[in-house]
Amino acid sequence: MFVGREYSCFAEDGTKPTLIFVSSRIFGCSKRQTRLTALDIVAFMSADPDEDPHQFCKMEPHELEYATRRVTDQSLKHTLEFGIGIHHAGLPERDRKVVEELFVEAKIMVLISTSTLAWGVNFPAHLVIIKGTEYYDGQLKRYVDFPITDVLQMMGRAGRPQFDSEARAVIMVHEPKKNFYRRFIYEPFPVESSLHEQLTDHLNAEIVAKTIRTREEAIDYVTWTYFFRRLTANPAYYDQQAALLETPDFEKQKDMLANYIERLMNKCLDELIRSGCIELREAQVSPGGVASAAVEPTKLGRITSLYYLSHRTVAQFQRTLAREGLGFVEIMRVLCECPEYDELPVRHNEDKLNAEFAEHCPLEVDLAIQAYDSPHTKAFLLLQAHMWGIALPINDYKTDLKSVLDRSIPLIQAMVDIAAEEAQLRSTLNLILLLQCLHQAHQPWRTSLATLPHLSEKSLKVLRDYSVDSLPELIERRDANKLLTKLSLPSAEAHKELLQIVQDMPRLRMRVELRVLDPEDESKPPEDEEEGKDGKPKRRKGKLVAAPYKVPPDSELELTVILCYDNEPMKFVHAPRFPKKKTYSWWCILGDTEVDELVSIKKALMPTRQRFEKRISFQFCSPADEIGETFTLSVLCMSDSFFGLDQQLDLSITTVEPHGD
Repeated sequence: MFVGREYSCFAEDGTKPTLIFVSSRIFGCSKRQTRLTALDIVAFMSADPDEDPHQFCKMEPHELEYATRRVTDQSLKHTLEFGIGIHHAGLPERDRKVVEELFVEAKIMVLISTSTLAWGVNFPAHLVIIKGTEYYDGQLKRYVDFPITDVLQMMGRAGRPQFDSEARAVIMVHEPKKNFYRRFIYEPFPVESSLHEQLTDHLNAEIVAKTIRTREEAIDYVTWTYFFRRLTANPAYYDQQAALLETPDFEKQKDMLANYIERLMNKCLDELIRSGCIELREAQVSPGGVASAAVEPTKLGRITSLYYLSHRTVAQFQRTLAREGLGFVEIMRVLCECPEYDELPVRHNEDKLNAEFAEHCPLEVDLAIQAYDSPHTKAFLLLQAHMWGIALPINDYKTDLKSVLDRSIPLIQAMVDIAAEEAQLRSTLNLILLLQCLHQAHQPWRTSLATLPHLSEKSLKVLRDYSVDSLPELIERRDANKLLTKLSLPSAEAHKELLQIVQDMPRLRMRVELRVLDPEDESKPPEDEEEGKDGKPKRRKGKLVAAPYKVPPDSELELTVILCYDNEPMKFVHAPRFPKKKTYSWWCILGDTEVDELVSIKKALMPTRQRFEKRISFQFCSPADEIGETFTLSVLCMSDSFFGLDQQLDLSITTVEPHGD
């Protein structure tokens, strides 16, 4: 609707750079806008017989050919021929760098970008065009305005130091809002704080960091923020009651502000208490003689702060994971329903696209609690497409999937911590399994061999004929190279790549040691404990127990899990379809599979060196019941990234009469 006017703004002069901003994908519009706008401008130039359609291209033919060879996006290849570049988050990084380089060097005169470029990179231009000031909000199901700060930032790209004595910024806006933007541009506009809208999570982080220990310290902390400065200058903006009770009396104003701050603090702290993130202890008397309730973080509060999550998200996870063990699909649904995905963009008419997309996904959408225009439903469909290898309907979904995957990792790690606190073994195992599947773009019910590249169904059948049904069976074979030559691989390069991956896969070895710890000397004060070389408390002495494990009842036991690699494995996980390159680690879990109880869980970060030993210790007590009771504990070592390389040891422990040495 704007392209004709847009083209007329800069068609008179193709010698100065022009930057066009369209709706950013963060605000719910799609990268399609950059592509469609560029193609429409090309069409306008081609349709005008008096205009040179290549007037914005300042490259020689050989330069243009080299530039188009360097990019992979087909739309970008086409528009570069006309001197028009496109820039959005869904563009490959290499393509973005090429476009940025060409625009900075004035090889192309027009760059069409999403509004996020105004914040990320400084690319000034002589002319800036803001193509509309609204974006479609999938949650509200209507168009809403850009934040004023974004419009200012985009306008600020107009003007090149040392090149321009003047610059132009054109804002294309709906007619009824024209006076508002004119007033906003030419008159001073105060910058207000939004801290009060996110204060709950902010306070939780400060409580975890011990910056805030009491309710009074929380109030004092807020008085040192910019929010408090703006509150005193413009109280009506933050407190509707202040707007109704405006008074010139300074003391009354002071009382109103104090009342508002107290109400705000009570609201935020009450929310954290309801979410289980903090606890209030008994009132303590300060040196000034004032009693103040102590504020202390809980385990949930620490998890919220550690993974940068909303307190609402962690509370929702805790309520769900407190139930009996959840299955894999249930875990997926819980993940996608969390508040962290509220801002996932659902664009105009994408509800219809999601409904069609859902027909190709194996897991059904529960329409009783989900809708196709919900960002949570979209996240659920995107994760299915990633794990089952389903083609995405449009290119915009690729960038959406990347943002969903980026956020899913800390979310799942937080859920693992919460499930461990609830002693839920099955839920914890399924969470780690989901983490593996997301890294490997793999479904949990398929063979782990399918995570390797270049293996067709025919190749998998050949491997099965040689009794190789899983990834560990392949990487442990000494004749892996000979076996891979029997497969129908596409090329010699494919064989070489596959062999290298198989050889570099971590071959983890796990063994355990069980000790009966000596009783602690209760007469010795805790502060008198001996310290080891690293400053930590010296390891308690105990008697090593050999298999079959027989221990006295009601005794303190220490189980040490010893991990090492039998090779020098890859430093980064092989996950070609995961958007980021990452290292990997292992979870060691001690649990009782019969009663679905998780005893303890620890994460092990191991250097990729052969024969380096990592020791993880768990302490627990044997049952105090009758002699001769046998109980079984399982030790599981699970990767956070590789699918199919998990290991499990079952320990059968029997209580016997203690006897002297």
